[in-house]
Amino acid sequence: MKGWVALATIAFFASGCRAHQSAQAPPDVVEAVTPDTTDKVAVGGYCLPLPLRQHRLDLAWGVGTRTFICLQPAFDPPTQASRVCLSVDRSNGSYRGEPPTMTGERLRPKPAVLPVTSASGKIAYSLRGGLRTPHGATQTLTDLTTGKAKTATLDYDEHIAFAGFVGDGVVLRTWLDEGPGCVQWLVDPTAAWPVVLAAGIGLNACQGHPTLLLAATRGRYAFVSGNGYGITFVDPSLSVTEVTTGQLVPPAEGNLEILVADGGRWLLAFGGGQAADVVEIDVDGMKLVRAFSPPICPP
Repeated sequence: MKGWVALATIAFFASGCRAHQSAQAPPDVVEAVTPDTTDKVAVGGYCLPLPLRQHRLDLAWGVGTRTFICLQPAFDPPTQASRVCLSVDRSNGSYRGEPPTMTGERLRPKPAVLPVTSASGKIAYSLRGGLRTPHGATQTLTDLTTGKAKTATLDYDEHIAFAGFVGDGVVLRTWLDEGPGCVQWLVDPTAAWPVVLAAGIGLNACQGHPTLLLAATRGRYAFVSGNGYGITFVDPSLSVTEVTTGQLVPPAEGNLEILVADGGRWLLAFGGGQAADVVEIDVDGMKLVRAFSPPICPP
C-alpha cells in the first residue's frame, strides 16, 4: 500500500496532462466560498495515476463551480495516508490536487417515495405473492369508480414487488438473490391488461446506492441507476426521458455520489473504475450538461 501512496504523491507533480470536457464551458462563476489553497498543486501540472481510477469514493462535495473528490483504496482499510483528494473546476474542466485532510459538506438531492395510490384516484393495483419460493404472483386492478376488479397472473424471474404509482402508472421492482439483478419497471395497467413486464419500460438498476429515487422539478420522479449509467425522468403523464452519462461502475457503495450543485443542477461523482469523473445534469431540462474526467499520468 505504501507504494500506492508514493505513486499518488508523485502524481501531484506530473506535468503535461489536461482534463477532458464534453461541451463548451460556461463563463466563470464567482465562488461564494474559496477554500484554502495552501499546499495545492498547480492546475496545469496535475494528473492522476491510472491505478487510482479503481479507488472508491471516500467523500465528494461542491463549493461554487468546484467539485471536490477524496478517494480511498477499494478493499484496504481506509487510512489518512492512503487518502487522495483532488478537485475539478467545472467552469473550465481543470483538475488540481488537494490536501488529503480536506473535508466538506455534501448536499444531496431530495429523496422521493412513490405513493401507493394512483394520481387520478380512479384505479387501485395490488400484487400478491412474488417470492422465489413459493413461486407465483397474482395482480389485481380495481376500477374505483365502479368497484369492478380483474385479476391475472404475472410472470417474473426470482422476486417481484409493487413499488408504487407514478401518475396512473405502476412501478414494479424485480430482483435476484445473488448478483446485481435489481430493476424497476414502469407499466401502464390502463393501456393493456394483464400487465406484462416485457411490455414495460426499464427505469433503473436499483442497486448500489442508498437513494436512487429522487424528487425532480415539475413534479417528476428521477430514477438513478446504481451503476451510474443514467437517470430516467418520469412525469405524472408517464412521459419518460432517459439521460445517459456515458459512465458505468460496479453497483456498490462508494462508487457513486449524487450532489446538488449551483443552479439546482445535479452532479454525479464516480469511483470504482471511473474514479474522479464528474457528470453535471440539468434537472429541469433533463439533459447532460458536461462530463469531466481527470487527466491520466503517462505510463
